Amino acid sequence: MFFQIIVQLIFIEYNGRGSNPIVNFINQKISFYNPIGQTNYYWDPFGFDTRVLTKLQNEDPNNISNILNVAMGNEVEGLSQSGKEIAIYLQNQFGGNDLKNIVDNIGDIQQSVGIKNINLNNLIPQILNGKNQTKIYGIYDGQNW
Repeated sequence: MFFQIIVQLIFIEYNGRGSNPIVNFINQKISFYNPIGQTNYYWDPFGFDTRVLTKLQNEDPNNISNILNVAMGNEVEGLSQSGKEIAIYLQNQFGGNDLKNIVDNIGDIQQSVGIKNINLNNLIPQILNGKNQTKIYGIYDGQNW
């Protein structure tokens, strides 16, 4: 579920209907460049360091909900150090309330925004361009991190 949410947030194709407050929030986060000029990985429209997905994939699946809870500002006992780091990154990136808002309204996001289905086991760099689309940067395949 958590992977699905993050991937959906990262691979967003804006469809031009900006009246939904969730869509507006997403649109505000969009940037169209790689802010540090690196070529060995890509940044998504939020400026989100996609290497966090590699870290998430290495986490115990049982920790994912705990990571999400910590990212939303809840206290969870026994979370691994790497899990805490991911949670802090997510919280700093989205803010606990914004992250909770996104998670709680993922259904609205799906209805208002075209979602590209990406196989988490086969993430490759992609750039999507087209009418009524934002320019989307995909995810490096995870090699040489």
